[in-house]
Amino acid sequence: MPVLPIRKNMKKLSLGKIIEGPAEITFKISSSIYTPFLDWNYSPEKEFSVNILDVPTGWCSGSPFVMGEKLFAGYLEWNDGEVVFNGKDQLKFKFGKGQKLYVYEGRETYSALEEYNGVIFDNYYAKDDIFFGDPDLLSIHEYCTWVEQRYSRTAGTEMGILSDKFLKNYLERVKGMKLPPGKFTIDAGWFNLSGEGGIGDWDNDKSKFPDLAKTAEMIKDYGHIPGIWLAPSLVSRGSRLYSKVNDGIKDHFKWLSPDVPGTQEEYGILPDCDYARKHYSQVLRRLFEAGYRKFKLDIFYIEKRKMLPVVKLFREVAREIDNGIELESHLPDIFLSKYINTVRANDIWINDMKSFGYGPEHFRICRLCSPHRITNLDHIG
Repeated sequence: MPVLPIRKNMKKLSLGKIIEGPAEITFKISSSIYTPFLDWNYSPEKEFSVNILDVPTGWCSGSPFVMGEKLFAGYLEWNDGEVVFNGKDQLKFKFGKGQKLYVYEGRETYSALEEYNGVIFDNYYAKDDIFFGDPDLLSIHEYCTWVEQRYSRTAGTEMGILSDKFLKNYLERVKGMKLPPGKFTIDAGWFNLSGEGGIGDWDNDKSKFPDLAKTAEMIKDYGHIPGIWLAPSLVSRGSRLYSKVNDGIKDHFKWLSPDVPGTQEEYGILPDCDYARKHYSQVLRRLFEAGYRKFKLDIFYIEKRKMLPVVKLFREVAREIDNGIELESHLPDIFLSKYINTVRANDIWINDMKSFGYGPEHFRICRLCSPHRITNLDHIG
C-alpha cells in the first residue's frame, strides 16, 4: 500500500541557520528529545554518544536530526558528525570540516524539518535523483507473500513453506475476493539458502520454484506485475560467490531465527569491490529478464557508512538495466533513500511482542525522513 511522495521546494532559509564545521555546539534543553536516526531509540532517556554514520541502518533508522520542544538540529552532509546527550538537559553536536549543521531554535520544529529536508534536496539530490522509476508501477498497491508466510507458518518455517503451489493458492484467494490487480511480490524463500548456488549465487530452489520465469508468467496471468525479494549484500559461505570475494569480506551477519535450532547461519557481507558491480548486474539482469520489475531489498542492518556504497552501486546497476525498476528497502534516512524509490515500513506491523503503536511510529519516521519517496506499508497484509 503506497503513500505518495510529498515535497515543498525550499530555496531560501526562513527559519534556521547553517553552521559549518569544525565546530562543537552545546544546547541546554528542558524537554525530551526525538532522535529518528537512533533506530528505534526514538525518545532516549539515557545518555548516549554516537557518530551518525556508525548507527546501524536497522529496521528504521531515519535522518540524522534531533528535535526538542524548542530545538531542531540536523546534519546536512554525508560526513562524520557526533551527537552527545547527557541523559538530562544537555545536547552536544561535534563535527569537523566538511560537515554542516542546520539549527533552528523555536517552536515551529516541524516547519524547520521541512526546511531541513529542502536544503538536503537542493544540495544533495540531482534532478534525476528526486523521482526515478515507473510512476505507474510505483503508485499501484502491492500483494506481498510475507504476511501469508507468517500467517501459515510454524515458528522459523516462513521461508520453507513458500513454493509455486503456495503462490497459486494466494493468487486464487486474491482473485476470489475480487481484489484489483497490482504488484505481487515473492518474499524470502524462493532461493537456496546455503551451499553452492545458495545466498550470494541466488539460484532458485528448484524443488519449490523450478522455473522463475514461469512463476513470473503465472503472476502476470492473474493480472499482476511480478516482484521478488533479494538481499544483495549477503553471501553464504558455501556459495560460488564466497570463494571469489572471501579475501575481501570483513563483516558477517547472523540471519534467521535464533530461537529455532539449525536455522541461524553467519553470512558474509559483500564488500564494495570491483567484482560487486559485475555480481549485482548478473543477478539483477537475470531476474529482470525472467519478468520481475519490483525488487524488495532486505537485510540492510550494517552501519550506515558501509551501507551507502551498497545501495548506491545497486542503484547504478539497476539504472543500466532499466530505469523503470522499483527498488524498495527499509532505509528512510534521507541520504540513503536517494538510491531507492520506495521506503518500506517493515514487519514491525505484525510483531506480537510490541504494541500496535510501534508500527505507526515506524511509519511516521519513514514519512518525516523521506517525504520524497513512496512509503510501502508492506506487512500490514
